Amino acid sequence: MNKRFKQSLSIIFIFLSAISVNAQNCGSENLSKTNTQNPTLRNMGQSFTLCSNELVKSISIKRRNSPGTSNDREGTLWIYEGSGVGKTELHKQAIKMDAFTDEDAKNGITEKMVTFTLDKALYCKKGQTYTFYFELKMVKDNALILILGNAQDPYKGGDAFYEKNAKRGSDFWFQLGINCGSENLSKTNTQNPTLRNMGQSFTLCSNELVKSISIKRRNSPGTSNDREGTLWIYEGSGVGKTELHKQAIKMDAFTDEDAKNGITEKVVTFTLDKALHCKKGQTYTFYFELKMVKDNALILILGNAQNPYKGGDAFYEKNAKRGSDFWFQLEI
Repeated sequence: MNKRFKQSLSIIFIFLSAISVNAQNCGSENLSKTNTQNPTLRNMGQSFTLCSNELVKSISIKRRNSPGTSNDREGTLWIYEGSGVGKTELHKQAIKMDAFTDEDAKNGITEKMVTFTLDKALYCKKGQTYTFYFELKMVKDNALILILGNAQDPYKGGDAFYEKNAKRGSDFWFQLGINCGSENLSKTNTQNPTLRNMGQSFTLCSNELVKSISIKRRNSPGTSNDREGTLWIYEGSGVGKTELHKQAIKMDAFTDEDAKNGITEKVVTFTLDKALHCKKGQTYTFYFELKMVKDNALILILGNAQNPYKGGDAFYEKNAKRGSDFWFQLEI
């Protein structure tokens, strides 16, 4: 490896994903048995334990339509440290649960995922148990809300909570929107400049549709031109293997307005022409090449040489840089 590259390569990834209970949380395998939990009028929760240090960005549950639920419900969401409601409070925010609509009924929609995006992402530690819990305000019709769950204890990392009491051996269906395995974000710094071409292999925690890929670049003097090029996604770790996706891309230059506002770094997002279905446990590689332009200035891509991401490697001019990673995000 080039000495200069080795010393200055420092990139990081953020892999943004919504992970269902059996995909992320330590081996629960029975989501296919999900059925209707005893209806809860307003208040429910679930404890959970993560397999790695994570930033939790959202919490989702799944509800089934019930006759008469004609009103939206507003309420409050809490997250507590430990298993239980009312312990050390880590997060609190207002939430809203939309009602099923006439359009839903017309289209035969009988179940919905309800996602509560956190006002601020919550850092959760590997092996630590947490509990999320929400209470919904009473409304005029006061109809029951059917929350999907399972009484066969499919998830070993926690329990359902119903009106603040644990229901041992039962679990509500839930998803956590997390950064899958992001451990070293604070170590991000400047990669050795790459003129045009780079990539990264990655491995997913669950079956997902990848909608976009983002990298992060730092401003460098003289990069006064936009860059057009091509993005590829390959199956496996490597450039030039089974091609799954190919499209034209454009990387906008930093502007005078950026300089005026003190903007020295930018996330560059390539939205895929068509979302790509990627399988849990399968490695993939994205790679792009940018066309030469008049000024031909170097492009500084952020990354990390301390191997923060164990699911893949950086690629630089088509060659893998083992133990290094470019900063990247997947929208899924």
